[in-house]
Amino acid sequence: MSHPTLEELTHAVHGLSEGPPHVETCLECRDMISRLEEELVLLRRAESVEGRPRRIWKWIPLAAASLMMLWIFGLILRTDEPRLRSPLAPPPTPDAAQEEQAPKPQHLLTVSLSLLTTSKNLAAKAQAFNPKYEELSARIEKRVRTLDSKNPHDREGALRELESLGLQILPKIAELQQGALPAESKASLSALVSKLSGGFSEDPARVSTVVRIPKEAVVDFNKGLEKEGVKPRFIPNLTVFEGQLGSIVAQEELPPFVNQVDLIFAGDEKGFACKPISQIAKIGFSCVVQAHVKDAAAEEVKLELDVKRTAASASEARKVKTPAGTFEHVDVRTLRIVLSPIVKGGESVLFGPLPSLEEKEAFWILVSCRLAK
Repeated sequence: MSHPTLEELTHAVHGLSEGPPHVETCLECRDMISRLEEELVLLRRAESVEGRPRRIWKWIPLAAASLMMLWIFGLILRTDEPRLRSPLAPPPTPDAAQEEQAPKPQHLLTVSLSLLTTSKNLAAKAQAFNPKYEELSARIEKRVRTLDSKNPHDREGALRELESLGLQILPKIAELQQGALPAESKASLSALVSKLSGGFSEDPARVSTVVRIPKEAVVDFNKGLEKEGVKPRFIPNLTVFEGQLGSIVAQEELPPFVNQVDLIFAGDEKGFACKPISQIAKIGFSCVVQAHVKDAAAEEVKLELDVKRTAASASEARKVKTPAGTFEHVDVRTLRIVLSPIVKGGESVLFGPLPSLEEKEAFWILVSCRLAK
């Protein structure tokens, strides 16, 4: 007698048909029935687990915490949006809301620079236009006379007060040092000048200072320069938007000169090849300008000026003898001056005296700025 098929045995175990009579007398078929019954128990257990309701509530706290973190993160990134302000912050006033929504005006500014070369003390001449110059001059003279006091506390107090006045005392100190002062007073003033100049010099006539020329005195100051024959080397004007970088360049090129000699071994055992490298230098004046409006109503502007003045140490190239031959060379020097003045509308600011690269007359920089829009 043949054995029933696996499909017939499966139907019998699942109750879909009656079991074949052969199973009662066949050990192999009965063993197969037992395994199919175990499989049926596992299937029914799996069905009972899948039919149970899932515990979704366990994930609700985690989902809520995630949403809260996303909301806070978005609030931090978009604080410029009035609608997403923190609920703890006070509501904005109508004026503040309008300021937030209104775009910041873009100012147009005109920056003027004058480069003056002279041996005259322009700082003293500019100080004369200061309405408080006489009062300041008398105050400086009084403190300088106190330096000759026998009381050390009086001398120390006078030096502290002079130091607190800053660079504006230098023109008057230079004038007083030319007169009859005790040796101890001159020594104290020289030490003070050296401290104010960062150790650059003890001579107040050589130390750079800063003098503001009021708006109503700018025309008279410029006329006084013309009468004394002080003419600007450069008078560049530049109009830029606020925050925009602008450049002013007034330069000339020098003839090519050799600044490097290369000795090259080509590997052919014939010796070295000499190759002079030439350079074209530019001398003159250049300046990078950036302006930021501090107070538009008062036309108060902060300027960032990066000034470079390049000059040749001699009018003609010098001949340099080297093992590779004789070449012409020019010594080029560059002086960089970084200025960050705050200029009010209409006024001019004078910087100097600045050291000359040609070792001749010192030069001065006169800066002014006005809002064009």
